[in-house]
Amino acid sequence: MSIETSFDSAAGPYQGDDKLVIAPSGLLALLPIGVLVCDIDERRGHPLPIINEHACTLMRLDLDEQSQPCLDDIPVLEFGEPLLSLFRQAIRQNRSINHSWLIESGGTAQHICCTITPLNSDGIRRPRVLCTLSDRTVEKRAEETLLHQALHDELTGLPNRNLFLNRLEEAVSRCREESDLYCAVLMLNVDRFQLVNESSGHQIGDKFLIDLAESLRGCLRSNDLLARFSGDEFAILITNTNSPDDAVLLADRIHKMMEKPRCLGETDAYMSISIGIASTHGSHKHPEELIRDADISMHRAKKSGRGRTEVFLRGSYIVRRDQIKLETALRHAIHNQDLELFYQPVIDLESGRIVAFEALTRWHDPERGFISPGDFIPIAEDTGLIMPLGRWAMHTACKQLVLWKSAIAGLDDLYVNVNLSPVQLLHEDIPATVRDILAATGLDGKKLRLEITESALVADPTGAAAKLHEIKAQDVTLALDDFGTGYSSLNYLNSFPIDCIKIDRSFVSRVERDEQSAKIIRIITMLADTLHMSVIAEGIENSEQHMMMRSLGCRYGQGFLFARPLPHEEAEAYLRRALKNNCSVF
Repeated sequence: MSIETSFDSAAGPYQGDDKLVIAPSGLLALLPIGVLVCDIDERRGHPLPIINEHACTLMRLDLDEQSQPCLDDIPVLEFGEPLLSLFRQAIRQNRSINHSWLIESGGTAQHICCTITPLNSDGIRRPRVLCTLSDRTVEKRAEETLLHQALHDELTGLPNRNLFLNRLEEAVSRCREESDLYCAVLMLNVDRFQLVNESSGHQIGDKFLIDLAESLRGCLRSNDLLARFSGDEFAILITNTNSPDDAVLLADRIHKMMEKPRCLGETDAYMSISIGIASTHGSHKHPEELIRDADISMHRAKKSGRGRTEVFLRGSYIVRRDQIKLETALRHAIHNQDLELFYQPVIDLESGRIVAFEALTRWHDPERGFISPGDFIPIAEDTGLIMPLGRWAMHTACKQLVLWKSAIAGLDDLYVNVNLSPVQLLHEDIPATVRDILAATGLDGKKLRLEITESALVADPTGAAAKLHEIKAQDVTLALDDFGTGYSSLNYLNSFPIDCIKIDRSFVSRVERDEQSAKIIRIITMLADTLHMSVIAEGIENSEQHMMMRSLGCRYGQGFLFARPLPHEEAEAYLRRALKNNCSVF
């Protein structure tokens, strides 16, 4: 069947190879795509023996039954020449070809796609092609919208992490090729942004972020890229720079911009941003590593006081990596009960009698050896591991004291001190924990003393006071640790049910040579006497300090002069020796 015959029922009777017949009715008129057949005939302007109305509409071609359109008659210039070239290519290669155009006219854009197929030329004097046309404008716009949404932040319209990472990969690749070219990543985080949401609501918080994004754009060069990663976290990519100092200069501009107050609803507020910087200067890194390093530096800036800039140092990454490894090892140690409690005696400075033991957590890792509490306790507090660790320490200490009391006569007045983390006081039902542990171990609450620091009271004084009063109702005594190092200590003594004050070792270590420290200690002991509180001096290391603390009115003390923290077996032996020596360690 010839092509003319195959179109016969769709477009009307065909009247010869050289004569045009176009019928608006039939199947071709009903198709939602444009259909045309074109003869490749230079002399006659490339006639279109078959063309439906939809094709005429797409090609903006006015047509009536008497007209004989040609490809050369198409008014949209973007169609004519490209189509003819494609028609010839399809005939020459004897295969179908797909093509698309973006036609912009009158302020609008139209996406047109076509498929060109060469037709069998048997019985036809010249080459002929079939072309189908479709308007893909709606689909293209939907695809562009989806692509934009996938690569941009919905709230601010800024690029998101995915787009940022794509551009960063390109920038790092260029830096590898050109040794004198650098790129840098700045990670930005708004300080105390949560306070904005809590005080003004999320709608005001969102408006703040939108305004901030616009302000940050104003600080950038034309080729810098600003992205929003999440929440109040933004990232900036600096490319094509010959100096790594450009990132620091940009950070300075941002801090300067943030000095102006920002409107939060009906209130003006001064906000700040912490910034971390990492660059390819010195080594060409993987893009994700640059983001990681900048993020590490940003968090370091926050810990250093907020509203500042920190440039990445290799040592910071090593510390952070080691912290992650240490956290994992600590989780295993807690789960496997590989930690141990050591006990340091608290001594009556007059009689030498042991009045208590302070329980101190110690960790000896099989691979790393002894790990200082100063290294693992902060990690435990940051990760929440301090909750199970603290419960274990309290339970173990109470149980140990019960075992000593049952095995050794004359320990009726001995009590045990256990440190209470600020995280436990804030985020745990600590009164219930104390109640459960006392019930499980059988220890009288009067023999348990919990040591708290001022930082445990600062975050939520009202909540802390309520919990401490609940604990106090169980006959447990409370000691304020590191007294004298904070700013509101006297107020705490008045507001919280404190029984004991522990003078910080920094005062004790200077008492022999610093008259001011001696005066402060004397004032503390007089204050404690007035409030009917006991006083313990920490860090007594020599006889002179011992005698000075006694003369200043301090009754109790602990330190290396008397004993270092001891494993429970050695602490028991130390206790038995003291009992044999008329209950004195002197």
